[in-house]
Amino acid sequence: LGLGGWHRALADIDTECWKASWAAILVRDVPFGGLQVAAYAEAKQRLQEAALRLHELGSDLGSGVSELAADAVAPLPPPPVVEGLPLDLLAGVFAGALAAALTTPLDVLVTHATTQDAPADGSRPRGAV
Repeated sequence: LGLGGWHRALADIDTECWKASWAAILVRDVPFGGLQVAAYAEAKQRLQEAALRLHELGSDLGSGVSELAADAVAPLPPPPVVEGLPLDLLAGVFAGALAAALTTPLDVLVTHATTQDAPADGSRPRGAV
């Protein structure tokens, strides 16, 4: 679409409908995005901490070896660097699920309010944004 196409498309849209659509987007998408970003950061940090705790637990189990057998036991590797795609995917799945669970009820209400047919008397639908 050129600029003229956009102008014609926007001219055909009812101003009240346009405002209701943007209100619905703001009420639905901004909270979802904010929750998802915050939950992702928290989940990633906690997963990294859990991986390091598991490594420390493994090193504590190896410390009870007697001195005679200490030469035969290989030392544990250094703590792992917990980064990469698997961590990001797991944190993202958790964050998306949590954000969706918290915002879907509001999304259902907003969608219902914005898709109601207008009453025959020309007034706004009950519950419209």
